[in-house]
Amino acid sequence: MVKKISLADKFSIFWRSLFIQAGWNYKGMISMGFSFALVPMARRLYKHDPAAYNAFLRRHLAFFNAHPYFASYALGAIVRLEEDIAAGKVSVEQEEHFKNALIGPLGALGDQLFWGIIRPAVFAFGVLGYYLYDDINDQLTILLLLFMLYNIPHLYIRIHGFSRSYRDGYQVCRILKIENFKYLKWAYMGLGLFCVGIFAGLNAPIPPHVYPMEFLIFIVSIVAAAYLKILKARTYFAMTIPILVALLLELITGTL
Repeated sequence: MVKKISLADKFSIFWRSLFIQAGWNYKGMISMGFSFALVPMARRLYKHDPAAYNAFLRRHLAFFNAHPYFASYALGAIVRLEEDIAAGKVSVEQEEHFKNALIGPLGALGDQLFWGIIRPAVFAFGVLGYYLYDDINDQLTILLLLFMLYNIPHLYIRIHGFSRSYRDGYQVCRILKIENFKYLKWAYMGLGLFCVGIFAGLNAPIPPHVYPMEFLIFIVSIVAAAYLKILKARTYFAMTIPILVALLLELITGTL
């Protein structure tokens, strides 16, 4: 008999995964929260087998770490593999090897996308909104927009990760790269740059006049930096080259 969990079990697992960091610790990282999320599955598959039930929980209490949102990509795949283990199609060793292999990609991808792009962009939007609006009703509206801007991609990653990885199983590794989230990445990078640019423009001192050559040097520097980043150059390189170009142009034109 093929052992499968129900739709209600999947919903319960997903709901529990929202609290995956509630049991965070230095020894197992998020393994306690990960195991807590999988309890409905253990009950379904090993309800009448206490030894197998305990073994299930022990192996998932071993060290595991990932970005808390992207952990859903591991969670769905493990649910799929646990069904295969119960059916005798996959070994526990194969599952553990796969689970350990996910630690690096899930942590790096989540940190880059959320902590490095989405969270700073939403923060910049909030600072700009608070700066522009003094009325409490407008500020509450900005607060609501902040909540939506952050939690729409957050919940999308959790829901999509769980459903997609359950469907794909081992093959979920194919989509765990930043290129597959490029639209989300570029949208929030654009939002962050727009907000920072507007805020800087509103607070920058306005000179009495701007010389055409100085403006040209400024534009060339920006274009050079943007081009180098598109080529995925190192950050310091993308900063240094435009500065050197600007200095060279200033020397040539005699504006220094």
